[in-house]
Amino acid sequence: SSRTNRPGMTDQADGNSGKDEDSVLEAGKALSGRGTTSKGKGKGRGQKGESEERLKELVVNLFGEDRHLGTFPTRLHSDMRHLVEMLRRGKHARLASDRLAALESALASPSSSVKSLSELRQQMEAWREGGRRAFDADRYYDGDRAVGYTEHNRGPQETLARRALQLCSLPTDSVDQKLEAKENLLAVDLGCG
Repeated sequence: SSRTNRPGMTDQADGNSGKDEDSVLEAGKALSGRGTTSKGKGKGRGQKGESEERLKELVVNLFGEDRHLGTFPTRLHSDMRHLVEMLRRGKHARLASDRLAALESALASPSSSVKSLSELRQQMEAWREGGRRAFDADRYYDGDRAVGYTEHNRGPQETLARRALQLCSLPTDSVDQKLEAKENLLAVDLGCG
């Protein structure tokens, strides 16, 4: 099953169990100091005596594509999403050192597509560059989008153009039809954004 946690980010349940998942669980338990017994309610989760931590595949939409980061304990997904988002923005993660160590250990497991925080950072840059190369400005800025921008910015642009003319000591009132053609001015406002 799949559920959306935040725009562009989903968790997908992974039915595989094996040595990869065991190493992820052991690494996460060792660094976080948490046991494996869940304390949730309902739908078969968190029942007493349950000794297996739940694993899910973490899939994050980055730069227009779903990126499969690996299978991790569900308790690490929030921190992993935070880490990925901060890397996407080019910032440092705001996590305590023990939480970063738990993420580093989970990334080092065989069930992860990248093996360290530095490798994840490098992979993020590669995905960013690939997204830039794949971007088609002509398709994105189609006629409908251009009309929308024009309508949205018409008032503010006109106000800015009038103010620029005033600062140049040029008349901003309507063109007087009685003036000779050589005295009429044409102001061209070029959008460069």
